Amino acid sequence: MCDLADGSLHAQIWEGSWAGYKPQGYYNRPDGAFDYVEHYDLYPWTALRSRMPNIGQPLLKDVRQFIEHNHFVILRKILAILSLGLGLEIDTLWKIHHRGNVLDKGVLTSAPTDHVEWQHTKDHLRYAMYHPPTEEDRIKKKQLWVPGHTDLGSVTFLYSQPIAGLQVLTAPDEWKYVRHYPDHIIVDLGDSIEFLTGGILKASPHRVIEPPEDQRHLDRLGIFYFVPFLPDTILKPIDHPSIRKLGSNDVFEEYYALGGKPITAEEWLVERSKLVGKKRTKREKREPRDILEEIHFRYNPSS
Repeated sequence: MCDLADGSLHAQIWEGSWAGYKPQGYYNRPDGAFDYVEHYDLYPWTALRSRMPNIGQPLLKDVRQFIEHNHFVILRKILAILSLGLGLEIDTLWKIHHRGNVLDKGVLTSAPTDHVEWQHTKDHLRYAMYHPPTEEDRIKKKQLWVPGHTDLGSVTFLYSQPIAGLQVLTAPDEWKYVRHYPDHIIVDLGDSIEFLTGGILKASPHRVIEPPEDQRHLDRLGIFYFVPFLPDTILKPIDHPSIRKLGSNDVFEEYYALGGKPITAEEWLVERSKLVGKKRTKREKREPRDILEEIHFRYNPSS
């Protein structure tokens, strides 16, 4: 089994896959500061002994159970609430997050006990460590650890932790701290659920700034569970009377007008993964790809 340092377990982010290790220094930040965040991501089908670093081997069973609990229990309840709030059938959103299993009927109170195999969804669990920057980089970063952005996909679960830093944009240029509540989960909406609801549900821009002075020297551990739609889900407003009545804004309208083909959740994930940390491309003639870049930077103004 190889260690993380040799690159064999590094995530292929440029291909749209976060599975594996993302080391510090991966991103070239616009402010010239070093990227001090490292994380390890696991998908349902990569939580395997052959894909785990040595330090994680004894915890493999716990990791798999944690992924399954997030998906089959927490996610399904959240999606049921959102579906009903949108005037949809209770399992409408679940059906575009998970395809086919014995649990499609009845009430879920626990995850499967037999570690159900499911490979069609790109849910993934992330353990992230935010390391304190040097004083020089702290000044370059203007005390900003992770710039403002929205998450990819549908929803994200952020497990609340005690080191301050997470802020959410509540109004233009108005950032507010998210208070820590022990044993709580922060539910964040991603950009794709805004696309599918025609703007009824809004993606939430958030960022991480440096902690208060008494916590500034500490490493900050983040535990996240990212949930996208099924890969073949077309990113356009759901065709339902309640959605058409409340909101039908399609952010890809100009993209389609320029000849762009219908874009799936998987394709959008790959496109946005390629654009993270990049600068805008300037072309003489507007092309469908230009619209995708504009949408990315609209939801990630600090990229």
